[in-house]
Amino acid sequence: MRMRMGGMRHHIAAGMMALGGLASAASAQVTVRGTVWDSLANAPLAGAVVQMVRADNPSQRLTAATDSTGAYVVAGATTGIWVLGFTHPMLDAIGLELPLSRLGINDAQRIVVPLAIPGRETLARRWCGDSLAGGGMWVGRVRDATDGAVIPGAAVDVQWTTFVARGRTVDEETPSVTVGTDDGGRFLACGLPPGELLLARARAADTSGALTFPLPRSGFLLRDVFVGPPAERRARAAGDSVLAGPGRVRGRVIGGRGRPVAGARVWIEEAGVEAVANSEGNFAFDGVPLGSWTFDARAIGFMTDARIVDVLAGSASEVTFTLPEQEQFLDTVKVVGERPVESAAYREFLERRARGFGFFVDEAQIERRKPQYVADLVREFPGVFIATTPMRGNLQDIRFRSYRFGSRTCAPDVFIDGTYVPNVGSEGMLESLVSTTSLRAVEVYPRVGGVPSQFQRGNGCGALVLWTGERRKVVVPKPPGQR
Repeated sequence: MRMRMGGMRHHIAAGMMALGGLASAASAQVTVRGTVWDSLANAPLAGAVVQMVRADNPSQRLTAATDSTGAYVVAGATTGIWVLGFTHPMLDAIGLELPLSRLGINDAQRIVVPLAIPGRETLARRWCGDSLAGGGMWVGRVRDATDGAVIPGAAVDVQWTTFVARGRTVDEETPSVTVGTDDGGRFLACGLPPGELLLARARAADTSGALTFPLPRSGFLLRDVFVGPPAERRARAAGDSVLAGPGRVRGRVIGGRGRPVAGARVWIEEAGVEAVANSEGNFAFDGVPLGSWTFDARAIGFMTDARIVDVLAGSASEVTFTLPEQEQFLDTVKVVGERPVESAAYREFLERRARGFGFFVDEAQIERRKPQYVADLVREFPGVFIATTPMRGNLQDIRFRSYRFGSRTCAPDVFIDGTYVPNVGSEGMLESLVSTTSLRAVEVYPRVGGVPSQFQRGNGCGALVLWTGERRKVVVPKPPGQR
């Protein structure tokens, strides 16, 4: 899908001589006011340059800039025919050329003229056609991370997941769109689902990282993508490897109240590198690949945050993660009976849960929920998908979100009591190997970057770790007044 948008290559004065109805200047001074509205963002457009040019004398022009509320005031206009328009860096970024407005001024002392960028549906019909007018759009340029130059002839791949009900089954589908860049390196992706999570990658001679981000609910996104040279793969002492390059990233992790989140972990999952925030919430990456990458931040007691960071040559990129505090609701429980002696494996489970680098279900949660399938315990976690197969006895296949193009989900590595069990993640065999009545704890690592070293096997799809054994008895007390 090629972009059919021209760049803003003209000044407001262009085309003035084609306008008729010339009028002679008069001595009356008129003020023209108004507001410039960004219909794509549903917000006032600050920093726009509004210009008025006299039709019979293009050298006579008046200029004003919009303030933070999008308001402008042009003073000193005289009676006659004027042409009014505005410019803004965003218009050039998306290649939008707006028509000029013809304004006849009489003896009035004040005239109000509102201006606006057209809405998303209007632009979608113009650029994408009526069939895709209801979908979202992503506009941007593909650039070189080494020097910022635009790259013509590059491609941007975008895909997402949707679920389609067919009778008693729900099928998972992975629609995708591939668009190219024009001579200015600009691309336009149409028909995207507003508010849904997208997976994208730009590719030319070089590539970007896998970018995971939600399309705004407004249905319009303006963002460039940077591609970098091939990353170097370096081995680590743990036996695995990471992707490396000359890039540097500096940042900070703060909570919802602006306080630093000490000990927060930030990582690039695809590259396999991570950093830990210090007591001031600051972190640093050195030697990471150039290009646009998805960074994730996580801390115990906080919700996660993911952002796309452009890692560019020559300077350190800066990013701030904001982790809203996670509300904790603990049920009141009464434990009856003696507590079983903790095994070393279960103590290690508790230690990993305290570090908070995955998702965890302990024995108390399992006892209260009384799950029929293992899938019932993990389906609520981000990045986990459950595929039900009625023709095979309603088997519950546990799948994780894939970060490889061509497949939206993948089968995780499965470990039972610390032992790797191959070929069970997507074959519906898990329930035949582990009974939920004997299940004591579950660890879920949907992101490769968060998998502990003892559970890493290089499959690129995370790990599902199950622990069996005798569970503690959990008794929920009856409401007051009941026996």
